[in-house]
Amino acid sequence: AASDVYKRQILLFTVTFSKSYKISGTFLTKEQPKYVYLYDLWGNYLQNSVDSSLVKKGVFTFTYEDKNLEGLYYIGANKQKASPIIIAEENISVIAQGIDFSSISIENSPANTFFKEYLAENKNFEEGFAKINKEFQEKVAPLEKVDAVKYNQEYQRLVQEIQKTRANYKTFLSNLTKHSNSFVQKIGNLLEINDVTNQLNYFSKNEFYDESITRGDFIVRKVNLYFTFFSTLNAKTLPQQTELLL
Repeated sequence: AASDVYKRQILLFTVTFSKSYKISGTFLTKEQPKYVYLYDLWGNYLQNSVDSSLVKKGVFTFTYEDKNLEGLYYIGANKQKASPIIIAEENISVIAQGIDFSSISIENSPANTFFKEYLAENKNFEEGFAKINKEFQEKVAPLEKVDAVKYNQEYQRLVQEIQKTRANYKTFLSNLTKHSNSFVQKIGNLLEINDVTNQLNYFSKNEFYDESITRGDFIVRKVNLYFTFFSTLNAKTLPQQTELLL
């Protein structure tokens, strides 16, 4: 049974946090489930619950001290209306409005604040490339056969926009490596692209065996960044490069 496999995995864990940490949850409504669950992830796909907490008088609690459990999970009364949550070396407060956990509030958690910022930065990054790609396809590409000078000018302008978008995202990733939370630092180190990063050293085999970063889209994000930052930009490849993140 899946639960037996999980129990066997627990027995193999040897690394612990310096102390135990808690997820403390409170319901603000009378509508409350009997249990709240933590769901594991395989990539971006929810798996079976790895822990549960009985709701008593509108309160639920998860306690964890195993460092191997850190990373991205989902929390909820069921899989359909669960919400992402980062487990790291910190106590977390969760405010729930009812059985629907898609609108929960997570407080006192630098790691979960990071995750919101991470999703927002990714969205801005992707939308920036989508906008550039659309402009190239609709306005710049048609100029190639009718006005070569104008075409080259506009193409160079778009290249500069791509470089600016890349630079802003690189700054965001670099700042993560200096974050106060160790898990956020780990994600920053995973994704960071600096002056010494190249196609040969961007990936490490160990990254694919670290469950704390294989949960969620962190590895997929890294693969996308590889193609985005280490592909040559020219007039022929510009549309393909901007589409890699879409």
